[in-house]
Amino acid sequence: MVVAAGADLVRWFQLVCLDGKLAAARPNLLRWSLFHAPGRLVRSARRDFVRILDGWPSVEALLAADRRIALIT
Repeated sequence: MVVAAGADLVRWFQLVCLDGKLAAARPNLLRWSLFHAPGRLVRSARRDFVRILDGWPSVEALLAADRRIALIT
């Protein structure tokens, strides 16, 4: 039951927040390109920032997903 719920959450994340090849990627690719990204969520002056390690290959996809999540909430 928990594994199925996790798989559903990953798939909804792909459908709502990602585009291009990551929207149809297998969970293994998502794990290594997005979910293991070294980064930090920082709050400063009542604003949230996402700080991701410079040079990370999928930084644009992560920031685009964060922008889409911000539009939904």
